[in-house]
Amino acid sequence: MLYYREKIILSILEEFNGKLSRTQLQKYLFLFTRMQNEPSYDFMPYNFGCYSFQASKDLEHLQKDHLICHNEEWNLAPVKKSYKDMLTNEDRLVLYKIRKNYKHLSQRELVRQVYLDYPYYTIHSTIKEEMLSKEEQACIDKYIENHYSLNDETPTLFTIGYEGISFEMYLNKLIQCNIKLLIDVRKNPFSHKYGFSKGILASIVNKMGIKYVHIPELGIITEKRKKLETINDYKALFDEYEKTLPSKESYLREIIDYMDKYKRIALTCFEKDVNKCHRTRIKDYIVNNLLSDTNVVEL
Repeated sequence: MLYYREKIILSILEEFNGKLSRTQLQKYLFLFTRMQNEPSYDFMPYNFGCYSFQASKDLEHLQKDHLICHNEEWNLAPVKKSYKDMLTNEDRLVLYKIRKNYKHLSQRELVRQVYLDYPYYTIHSTIKEEMLSKEEQACIDKYIENHYSLNDETPTLFTIGYEGISFEMYLNKLIQCNIKLLIDVRKNPFSHKYGFSKGILASIVNKMGIKYVHIPELGIITEKRKKLETINDYKALFDEYEKTLPSKESYLREIIDYMDKYKRIALTCFEKDVNKCHRTRIKDYIVNNLLSDTNVVEL
């Protein structure tokens, strides 16, 4: 079964005669999603500009199912049906606009256009100097400085959950807050959701210039998280957990040491709602007992 977002990938390939480079496909897909009311993919700044890890995983899935293949380019396998017919009327119109506005551009021109129109996604680009003049780079740097706090060095303790958001959206939050260290307080840092298991998460954030640390001793075992249905169930669990924190103070003081060294750090776990996650109790204990003047932000 195809996800709707995968049909978009196949439709873009179909619209461009069944053949696109990796870079072209990512850029066309990015531009496509910028025109959607609810983007089918999220993107983050990476080595060559805007990049979607989810799209990359979907391409692997489509290749495994022999719907596309890759040599030097992505190629659409011959089919009797039109993938464009599987899209909504709105998205077929978006596809038409993408072809009309950008097909005449070479790959280099396409990358340049995306860089100029969406400056934020250039911040980690390794080819920005090749693509843009010094004057263009200066304009982009000024725009980023005026619209983002990428250089904010104010010592801050952040907390963030990844429930309900994409991996790219999660990474963008870390980047835009200039997080220097991500502290994983899950007992078992495994997730069925791509990007959030320990190995992948640590690898990707390190590439973003963010150090990753896992402190499993501050996690809660899975068994205790079962059958949590009401806010009172969560409160009872976290009240019990909070009583154990004095015995875990050596690990909490590690966080204080990290604050001294990295200045802007984030505690991460799964839950979106801070009232349903133990990271809030960790943060509260630190603020109330160890570092009272800490600036705190819940992402």
